[in-house]
Amino acid sequence: MYSYRAIAYTLTAWAFGKQIPASSQKILSNLREGNLVAKQNIVSEYKQLWQKTSQSVLTKLNSELTSKKIPKEAVQIILRAISNDNPKVLCELLAKGFEDKMSHITKLTWKSNYSIKFPN
Repeated sequence: MYSYRAIAYTLTAWAFGKQIPASSQKILSNLREGNLVAKQNIVSEYKQLWQKTSQSVLTKLNSELTSKKIPKEAVQIILRAISNDNPKVLCELLAKGFEDKMSHITKLTWKSNYSIKFPN
């Protein structure tokens, strides 16, 4: 699920010309708090996974745009238009697009994290 969030954040940041977040601070914070606390090394693994996923998304995106001769700006405009020029809306739309890849139980957890919005 963290990779899916990295994809949504990366695409959102790219569409709006913002710096790509290095992680989801809220998700990482949730790993370290509460009744079930992850070991510290898991946080490092999550950060590495995010970086790898984010870089992969950008590489694939740039490759697709170049090979199909699609202007980057055109795709950015489309993504911003479908979200009413709101990064939080776009990020949530992208996140919702991953729901069909999840089991019922995983999907419930995924949806509960829609309250964690794309950072400003």
